[in-house]
Amino acid sequence: MNNLNAPVAEKTVLGVHRGIFLLGLVSFLTDLSSEMIFSVFSVFLTAILGASVALLGLIEGMADFAASSLDYGAGFVSDRTGKRKTLTILGYAFSTLAKTIIALQTTLFAAASFRVIERLGKSFRGAPRDAWISSMATQKNAGFSFWGPQSHGHGHRRL
Repeated sequence: MNNLNAPVAEKTVLGVHRGIFLLGLVSFLTDLSSEMIFSVFSVFLTAILGASVALLGLIEGMADFAASSLDYGAGFVSDRTGKRKTLTILGYAFSTLAKTIIALQTTLFAAASFRVIERLGKSFRGAPRDAWISSMATQKNAGFSFWGPQSHGHGHRRL
């Protein structure tokens, strides 16, 4: 006879919750694709699209602002609604949408939109992602659970 009240064993990969592992993989691939674009973005903007260095600086400034602008708001919404997974997925969707924009359009406006929207996605997903990870982690592997997605997110730089 099955005990319906028995705790369900969570599936793990490399000692962490499967969701944390998959989140780390998504983070790695998203950041890898972003860095591939960022590495040639300034050359593309100035040499190919003909933007001035001043316009490049303005776009990068807007991107930096975007990268930190939604941190508190996303965290607040995540705490109030409890929809951490949804908000995290939306943040990654912003980054994917931005890459679609730059793939389909090669105008100055599209390039600027890409850079700002991609950084908005990064800002938007950070706090909900961390809260989601903490909800999946066990006390035994909490430190490693945060290390995994963070190292995946920075591991693309090693490639």
